[in-house]
Amino acid sequence: MNRKVTLMSGLIYYNLGILLGMDIKVKDVIDNLSRDEAITLNYFIRYRSVGELVALKELKALYGVQEPAKVINRLVSKGLIKRGIGCYNISEELIKALKNEKTCLR
Repeated sequence: MNRKVTLMSGLIYYNLGILLGMDIKVKDVIDNLSRDEAITLNYFIRYRSVGELVALKELKALYGVQEPAKVINRLVSKGLIKRGIGCYNISEELIKALKNEKTCLR
């Protein structure tokens, strides 16, 4: 894992600070994310719900994600992001885990 991905993973750990409620540690999921997946997940942690076109344009232009649609689809398949009608949202499970004090890492 290169330094940029490690730093991004650290930022995601800081933003999340939780375990997923499905017996899968967020750390395990994050450690297997590519650079673009880590950047994209951090984007959706910061902006919980984003219009589809805005997300695609911002991720590519501002954050340097090469193929944002493919990256988002991979995160959707991992259950970290949900697709709505014309928008993407952070998954409800992840939001619940963020709010659940019992799962916070210390």
